[in-house]
Amino acid sequence: MNLLYLTPQLPFPANSGGKIKSFKMIQYLSEHYDLSLGCLIKEDQSLHITKFLNEVNVKKIYSEIVDKPRSLKNYLLSYFSQKPLSVYRNFSASFEQEISKIIYDYDVVFVDHFLMFQYIPEDYKGRVLLHQHNAEYVMWSRYAELQQNIFLKVALKLESSRIRKYEKLICDEATMVLASPNDIVELEKLSPEAKFHETFHLGDDKLLQFYHPGFELENANLTYIGSLDWKANEDGLRWFIENVWEGVLFQNPSAKLNIIGKGASSDFNEFCNRFNNIEILGYVESLEEALMNSKVLIAPLRFGSGMKVKTINSLYTGIPLVTTSVGAEGIDIENGVHACIEDSVKGQIDSINKLIAERNSWELIGGEARELAKIKYTWKKNLNNLKEVIDGGSQICEHQIQGVREKYAA
Repeated sequence: MNLLYLTPQLPFPANSGGKIKSFKMIQYLSEHYDLSLGCLIKEDQSLHITKFLNEVNVKKIYSEIVDKPRSLKNYLLSYFSQKPLSVYRNFSASFEQEISKIIYDYDVVFVDHFLMFQYIPEDYKGRVLLHQHNAEYVMWSRYAELQQNIFLKVALKLESSRIRKYEKLICDEATMVLASPNDIVELEKLSPEAKFHETFHLGDDKLLQFYHPGFELENANLTYIGSLDWKANEDGLRWFIENVWEGVLFQNPSAKLNIIGKGASSDFNEFCNRFNNIEILGYVESLEEALMNSKVLIAPLRFGSGMKVKTINSLYTGIPLVTTSVGAEGIDIENGVHACIEDSVKGQIDSINKLIAERNSWELIGGEARELAKIKYTWKKNLNNLKEVIDGGSQICEHQIQGVREKYAA
């Protein structure tokens, strides 16, 4: 079977949640199908193409550098082009023309992220599988609710509405939509007639083999793992440091917070530098080594959608996690069993202090979390499920992509 995989970024090196998922899928699909890749590339990714191709068995690759910044100009142009801002920022007329020349040679097109659906020609009659990393409109709506600036709040709500309309159209048009369980709930509200299939956004399941010294570790250190160029991650950390951290230190004055992740802004660096017990480690070569001195992991997210890879990675390690309802959504974890799920400041403080002080709680939650991850959240199970979806409908479906652009503009 000939399969074309469209993705908005080169998923290499696979050092963030979205990239990990895309890379794992491409690697797996290239072993089972005649796979070609249509890929947009950011300016700083072009140096990695050769290394990436050494890791996968891709027959052909069609790529182009598309790196439009977030700016007022592009925001206004997105309205003129009648596309949501993020979709407009990932549009290239020349890439669209190139894809339109070759797409009819493929039985199945795998659209990785809603940003790439705009490259499906209206007269393409093959099967289109849409992989939603997030229910995007939910994420933008939640972000808008947190804003104090009324003008920014209104702008974000308008953008959420535009994305909502666009996501409905592409879910309606796709042969199948793959999404996390919680995102399916949200997307079904938009497109009740669409066909959905569960997929999990996982992390590095090699961490299931990670050895940790256990509760005997003689410190009270907390660790956060996540890309810092993702707004939801920085927002959650700021909230935690401003509201929760002091309560942890009151009971554990020697505690330290280690933040692992690339892309911290200069502003966030300055913010963290005000605390002598907080350190931004950036990207680390050995996550296992960095985790050896961690007593508790945190994921204090306040907005987002989809399954959070940082939460899944925490389950793999066997180190207890304190997160929020947003950080836990889509994952089959129970509060007080597999993790501590608290949205309030007091709940977060009490949970962290309890895990630092009580062996039984620490060992129960860490052990149950890892056992759940072994049973349900491994790449082998998830990718075999993906193959079943593709093979289960291998017949070419005689449907058309009915004028997405015209409908969106209406």
